Amino acid sequence: MKPLNKILLATIIVAMGGIAILAFRDNKKDYRAHNPQKTLFLYELNPSVAVKTNNFPELVRRFAGNNFTELKQMQIAGGLRFTSNDPSEFYEVNEAEGHFSFSKNLGRYMGNYKPSLPEPKSAQEIAKKFLTENKLMAENPGEMQLIHSGGLRSDDENGNVIDKMVTLTYGRVLDGVPVIGRGSKIVVNVGDKGEVVGLTRNWKAFSKRNELKPSEVKAEAEMQREFEAQVIQQFGKGTKPEIKRSYMVYFDNGGKFLQPVMAYETNIRLDKAGEIKEFPYLGIIEAMRTPREKLNLTGVDAVGQRKINGSNPDSKTQSLDKED
Repeated sequence: MKPLNKILLATIIVAMGGIAILAFRDNKKDYRAHNPQKTLFLYELNPSVAVKTNNFPELVRRFAGNNFTELKQMQIAGGLRFTSNDPSEFYEVNEAEGHFSFSKNLGRYMGNYKPSLPEPKSAQEIAKKFLTENKLMAENPGEMQLIHSGGLRSDDENGNVIDKMVTLTYGRVLDGVPVIGRGSKIVVNVGDKGEVVGLTRNWKAFSKRNELKPSEVKAEAEMQREFEAQVIQQFGKGTKPEIKRSYMVYFDNGGKFLQPVMAYETNIRLDKAGEIKEFPYLGIIEAMRTPREKLNLTGVDAVGQRKINGSNPDSKTQSLDKED
């Protein structure tokens, strides 16, 4: 396998895993107008029953087709995983975490292969049909919204760019407020002639919500002080963030709750040995004085954090950045 193809494969696997933080920047609606003083809730989640461990092998047989007999089954914490000799092909379920993902064998997508991809609108119709027919839609479809329509592309041997697949990312919106984090995401990869070649579903239905009292939520000034301290801890003394905007959202860490957090879209300016560097940075601060569970806000997904912070380690693999 050529180095370029390894980069493409790694990026496909990252895309299948979703990203830690999506700021809903690609959606035409501006959710950032949400008033921090609006009533906030603590949502209690139930593990999704969209895919259960006991019927998972039958689902894998349906998706893998003739390749099913070549797959190796193994137990993992909370579920099952099927793999093949090709590292691009896997099928995984973790019922306790509400996680399901798969990627078909993508060997033919490497190199100079140029698939026939559907237009973004058609890809959305294909994705919705696939999710519905396989009972993988969100339990409440009204919460699920398309937040990014992009894709994966690679260079061939001659440096020509080839679009490899369309990637659709669906996120969750509750009463007009987006949910960020590694949970509440459904990512669908659509390939040649509209075939769904991969999917990641990190989604749990919520069983109840409890209104938070004002005394349970930090004041806005308090959260900003915490954010500024977080920046100094990460980048060193003397670093001052230029806050472009701040807004309240919910955070899904893949745990048992959706909890409110304050998001800060900023620019960071660093002076290292006389060399000035500026880059965008998204900071997250817990809004509850006593969070119900640890959110692990800065350590969930380094790749996702780099994407938000404007750094792209995969220079030869680019997003299609197609608009709806």
